[in-house]
Amino acid sequence: MTEPNNDRALHESVRQRLSDYRPPFDPDNWQRMRRKLRRDRWRLVAWCLTAFLVLVSIGWYAGNWSPPSPERLKLTAASPKSTGVTVAKSAPILDGVTKSVRSGRLLDKAKNVPTAQATDYSERIAAVLPIQLRSSLPSLTVFTPSLPPVIVHSPDEPDIIRRVMTGTIGSDSTTYRVLARNLTRWPNAVVVCDFTSSMYRYSTQLMAWFERNKTSKQVQGIVFFTDCDSLGRETQPGQSGQLFVTRGRTVQDVLPLMLASARNTMGNVADAENNIDPLVHAQRQFPEADHLILIADNSSTVKDMARLPELRTPVHIILCGPTQDTARAFQPDYHAIARQTGGSLHTLEDDLTNVSQLRPNTWIRIDRRYYRLNRRGRFMASDFRHRPRRVLGLFWQ
Repeated sequence: MTEPNNDRALHESVRQRLSDYRPPFDPDNWQRMRRKLRRDRWRLVAWCLTAFLVLVSIGWYAGNWSPPSPERLKLTAASPKSTGVTVAKSAPILDGVTKSVRSGRLLDKAKNVPTAQATDYSERIAAVLPIQLRSSLPSLTVFTPSLPPVIVHSPDEPDIIRRVMTGTIGSDSTTYRVLARNLTRWPNAVVVCDFTSSMYRYSTQLMAWFERNKTSKQVQGIVFFTDCDSLGRETQPGQSGQLFVTRGRTVQDVLPLMLASARNTMGNVADAENNIDPLVHAQRQFPEADHLILIADNSSTVKDMARLPELRTPVHIILCGPTQDTARAFQPDYHAIARQTGGSLHTLEDDLTNVSQLRPNTWIRIDRRYYRLNRRGRFMASDFRHRPRRVLGLFWQ
């Protein structure tokens, strides 16, 4: 029984999908397969041979290549007629001798060429040139990039700016009130301000006084000191610290110096300070000054008292704040400075203009306490909270 022609193709495709299907034997199929296998074999051999040749070429090039070295340097003179020097076309680098360019003589290398081995390209060029031409070689300049300085801001800067720009005086107006009472008696004065971290609230009151007294011409200049050197390190006795000086009185002139002082004083931790050093500098910087006004920290001693004899200008000291020992009205160092220079001491409410001849029972106010001068010449703390009045030889509230 034979299959219809129209169903033969369908049945053949179904048989090929069966798992036990075996195609009928055909000798032509094997011949075609042999030719295909032969072509694939030769193609593989050709690819392997090409890869081998490429690797061999790369290895040979890498083994024979070396960086170029200036064994022979060709030097051509720009203008032989003008210089009068004949330059050789090539000047080989020899170990023992080299040939003179001008006369052609052999020169001893030990006499004319440095014996040290050239480690730089420009040094190799100079080694083969005669002495006459070495000076004409351009010098190589090494460029070293510089980084911008890093500015470390003080945490007090926002408060300093606020006080200066708004004219804020604060609860303790010692500086402002002393200047208002006495500055007219101190013509041609220079103000020396302690601008350490504990003193800026007193020193900034100076700008409030300037703002309210723009027509006043008593102040010739301002000196800020921080008791630190130019690197922000705390000074030792006898060392000069970083000083900031200006002759201006406007905010544009003074505020930048205040901020620079605040940044410079961040390393100041000791209590004692160099007060004489800025006073001597102000005396030297402003020789026309007749008075020096020191805005001083009453809680700090003076560590450079050895330089006191250098002061020749009267020093008027504004004592700011209390002492660390409340039993003492002020530091003895400030009393010695005022007495030695013919100056004065000033507090929030009192002016001691003749410190060498103070009378007993003299009262002064320091912070919130009142001190009385006894017969031994020492101010003693009292329990009074208001300035006492003397009635019938006794002091009463």
